[in-house]
Amino acid sequence: MTALLLTIPLLVAAPVPKDFKKPVPKLDGAWRLNGLELNGRQLGGNQNAVWRFDGDQLTIENPNALGATAPRPITTDAKASPKHFQFGNAGNQLGVYEIKGDALVICLSQQQGVRPPDAAGGQNVIRYLFTRVAGK
Repeated sequence: MTALLLTIPLLVAAPVPKDFKKPVPKLDGAWRLNGLELNGRQLGGNQNAVWRFDGDQLTIENPNALGATAPRPITTDAKASPKHFQFGNAGNQLGVYEIKGDALVICLSQQQGVRPPDAAGGQNVIRYLFTRVAGK
């Protein structure tokens, strides 16, 4: 009985395997748009726009247009699989995102209130491809 009581603190204090400590990549920061797809086809335009995520706010800076948009509310769920987000308070523009290193993919459905199943794109899905802006 004493031996059992002595091993319980050792089990509780045992280090957590590295697989359980993987950090969740952060969406916060500045991301430069370098690709845009609709229904799996590449589109031009909006190149060099920068999407800046700051907590629950998104600002889009477009040097080719009039400057930056007003911050708009965004809600994210990094624990969902795939990671979820929604624009606006009504939650009518739903999307998913995927971060791999300094690359970000965002997919938005063209159908209001419908979330894409993954970040691969597809029918009625706008797919945005970004790279992280260093140092910002």
